[in-house]
Amino acid sequence: MTRGKIYSIALFVMLLFLGVHTYGKYSSFGAVDVCYDASATGVCTGEDTLKLSIQDVKSEKPVAPAPQKQPAKAFSSMSGRDSLLVTYGFASVKQEDTTWMKWSAQESEKEDSVSNRLLDSLQYAGLAAMSAKELRRHQRDSIHTLKDSLIRATPRVLDSRPFSDSIMFKRVFLWKNDTWFNTMESVKHDTLYNTHFRDLPYLRNDVGAEYLGVSGSPMQYYNFFNREQTQLFPFFDVYKPYTYTPDDVVHYNTKTPYTELGYWGTFFINREQEESNLRIMHTQNVSPAFNFQVMYERKGARGIMQRESTDHRTFLFSVNYLGKKYTAHAGYMFSRVKRNENGGMVDPWWVKDTTVDARTIPVNLKDASSEYYRTTVWLSHSLKIPFKFMNRKASHAGDSLPANSLYDSLSRESEKKFASARARTSTAPEFDGKALMEIDDWDGTTAYLGHYFEYTKYARNYRDEIPLDDETGRAFYNNRFYINPTNSADSVNSVNVENRVYLRMQPWKMGSAVSNLDVGIGYQFLKFFTFSPEYFLTGTQRPNETNGFLYFGANGMVKKYFSWQGFAKYNFSGYNSGDININGAMRFSAYPNSGGVHFIAKIDFRNERPSYFYNNLVTNHNVWLNDFEKMTNTKIEAKVNIPDYRFEVSAGYALLKNNIYLNEYADACQNSDAMSVFSAYLRKDFKIGILMLENRFLFQTSSDEKVMPLPKFSVNLRYYLEFSAVKNVLKMQIGADGTWNTKYYKSAYAPNIGLFYNQRQREYGGDPDIDFFVNMQWKRASIFVKFENALMGVTTKDYFSADLYLRPQRAVRMGIFWPFYIKHTKQLW
Repeated sequence: MTRGKIYSIALFVMLLFLGVHTYGKYSSFGAVDVCYDASATGVCTGEDTLKLSIQDVKSEKPVAPAPQKQPAKAFSSMSGRDSLLVTYGFASVKQEDTTWMKWSAQESEKEDSVSNRLLDSLQYAGLAAMSAKELRRHQRDSIHTLKDSLIRATPRVLDSRPFSDSIMFKRVFLWKNDTWFNTMESVKHDTLYNTHFRDLPYLRNDVGAEYLGVSGSPMQYYNFFNREQTQLFPFFDVYKPYTYTPDDVVHYNTKTPYTELGYWGTFFINREQEESNLRIMHTQNVSPAFNFQVMYERKGARGIMQRESTDHRTFLFSVNYLGKKYTAHAGYMFSRVKRNENGGMVDPWWVKDTTVDARTIPVNLKDASSEYYRTTVWLSHSLKIPFKFMNRKASHAGDSLPANSLYDSLSRESEKKFASARARTSTAPEFDGKALMEIDDWDGTTAYLGHYFEYTKYARNYRDEIPLDDETGRAFYNNRFYINPTNSADSVNSVNVENRVYLRMQPWKMGSAVSNLDVGIGYQFLKFFTFSPEYFLTGTQRPNETNGFLYFGANGMVKKYFSWQGFAKYNFSGYNSGDININGAMRFSAYPNSGGVHFIAKIDFRNERPSYFYNNLVTNHNVWLNDFEKMTNTKIEAKVNIPDYRFEVSAGYALLKNNIYLNEYADACQNSDAMSVFSAYLRKDFKIGILMLENRFLFQTSSDEKVMPLPKFSVNLRYYLEFSAVKNVLKMQIGADGTWNTKYYKSAYAPNIGLFYNQRQREYGGDPDIDFFVNMQWKRASIFVKFENALMGVTTKDYFSADLYLRPQRAVRMGIFWPFYIKHTKQLW
């Protein structure tokens, strides 16, 4: 093993030990948290709810609680905790309520007549025998004990505006924040092995992708509708599948501290080709409404061929506050990518017609490297301004109610409303599996005044040294050296400082046909840098641009059967003056079965100016001095999803005009002719006993393959046997995972600008890539072992991830994902 890999494993083991040791002692909420699976597998899922009955804690299964003898003093002195136990554990079952109350009254009567007098006499006798120093220590310890008992006895329950009160019953719930109006979209918390078996982004989000064969390297999805573009800094697009933006960050609210540890890497392979990926995430609530999260990810490897080592690191620190009137999300993100660039192999003949070690294959660049940096700081917050003060929710009663009150922190009237809210949110409308909106509290007319701030800086540096006698390296860049004949030192960067202020109006209530009407205004300050020869005379300059824009939004729903949303943005001044973006979505649902049948339709129209860098870029090997016209992009998508039948089908149509592409010389060009792209996707899974057949198909066609080359057919098949090796402990999958696509002109990669470009010399495809695997769910831990590219060399040798770049060769890959949270022992308190 390499030294770096040993350090990564040692860090993972150390954090694992510290996490287990710490979680065994401390709890931020003082509440019992039991994770169980309602199925017979015994596997814990992220959607587990709190079960707070004594019997639940002892058996770790959702069984009916039975009375157990404990001193009645413990219940009478801890009214808040007792009520929380009753409310969460079995408040909805009248028989259990009556049993508990009768038993508590009997025990209390017995204790009052005998136990208390005996206990008091013993305590007084013990105090009389203490010295003055011992009495002071006893008094101090008693005060600390009282404080601790009060903290443990106080229910710390979230009561927040953005989410319904049903989330009080969740151990942990997740969401993403739409920064335009500070709205939240629920995210499913899935910690099971099916999710973490796919360790690369394209395996989770698409049927396939073009990338450089190394984890953390530039990537471009096959599916045109999954590709995202960043107008501010297009060089970021190839890394977006790996990292995050403020709109992509997942936020948490947890009843107990929660940690995720993950490690993925290759074993039994040449030391020079080893891959090591690490993920560490910790989140916990300081208070019921305030949460923080720390996350670190490292992806990369030394590479398959010479000089393609990749080191991709991301650090995230975020906080969120979910108050009744004020909500906020803020954070800091830093991403860095360091790559040795080799330009791919000199000729694919070395793979197709010979059998040699990949490390011995000649590459185009012998001394080249690139670095990419991104820093983001953001704040998204809003304040609620109710107009109908008489419609405010009834305030919750505190812990001053008698101990025998069934709900000492929740009134019966509020509980009825909670049940109603849970019924509505259990079938909340979703777009692409995410909740479109959350059911708010039952206020009437309300306004939300919000603000968003973001500071983001992007930077990319590239350097190479290509001597005059290096014919291979000079031919790779088409003998184009505009600044220096042998050395390159290119740098581009941009800065975005953005502020938005908006007003969200809730005319009636959440869940109505028109739930929200939104309006906002924003201002962008932009700064760019790219080299220009005139800087030799004038000195370095950094052009500044500004943008002023208005944006609008609206959404609504009719119960669980129909929902819609719309958004529009118009730039009225600055660099992007006149740009328009209009998009909308709607969802129809029917419920012939529990999961329902859902139809989703989307439309997105954009008319916008190309990125600054497509018109202004000077590097040693490429010079773009253009005056491109505005681009027009119209997308229409439709999808049908039937979760209970594991069926999903979708189709998309895009009409493009003046779209930008990179030609065979990696120069930016504009396609003045209108063109179209059609895409169809089908997913259908079958279960035959213990045999599972997962099928994903993608069909795409482009009206101009020279501008937009796409694989016509792409397939991902995952067939395996699924069974319980140890009941309620270990569940296993054994099978194969394969990908395949038809031949097409795969994109090439330009290291000096960090972008994919079109090439028309070589077609790739028609050869399957098959991995054999064992995938396991061991209690909470997800573990897999893959034998990658098992058929390498058996069929043809056309296994390229991009033009001149190899996909992973035959190797053993292992991964482990382990979530941790506090889990109490058999003692309830």
